[in-house]
Amino acid sequence: PREHARLADEVAGRGALVSEFPFGSEPEAWHFPLRNRAISGLARGVVVVEACDRSGALVTADMALEQGRDVFAVPGPVTSPLSAGPNRLIRQGAALAGSAADVLETYPDLAPRAAASAAAGARDAGPILGEQERRLLEIIGAAPRPIDDIIRDFAGPAQAAAALLTGLELRGLVQQLPGKIFARA
Repeated sequence: PREHARLADEVAGRGALVSEFPFGSEPEAWHFPLRNRAISGLARGVVVVEACDRSGALVTADMALEQGRDVFAVPGPVTSPLSAGPNRLIRQGAALAGSAADVLETYPDLAPRAAASAAAGARDAGPILGEQERRLLEIIGAAPRPIDDIIRDFAGPAQAAAALLTGLELRGLVQQLPGKIFARA
């Protein structure tokens, strides 16, 4: 979508854009399951942070399973509609991901790279961060903060904040403490 043009430029400058559709194709509902298949096909595993009962994240998890990929789910409160998907995945056998360490246990070859990357970032000018990642680190500040406070101050979609926190945790820049409290690493 046009509103994501800046993000597309940023990804193109440091990564890749992958699509089964010609450049400029309009987003249509039937495109999303195909997009999800590409996402899960490129990944070693899929982590579902939040998903309601009928969610694209669950479609991605199903496709990941069909492709022989690992599926992890972050548990959430049983009263939250956005926790219904991950909680159901856990009941169905998905690996529980309470922190990035739970995911890294499955991929021990990634843990040294994450630690080395964090160390290199500390030595050099610092890791390359997107605008939203920098904002989250500022929100966390010097003292550990509960995830609910971080999401409130983020003032964006909760699932976006949670996904960014997971990414920062995997990169060794934040750590999750007991009680869903996050601190800078």
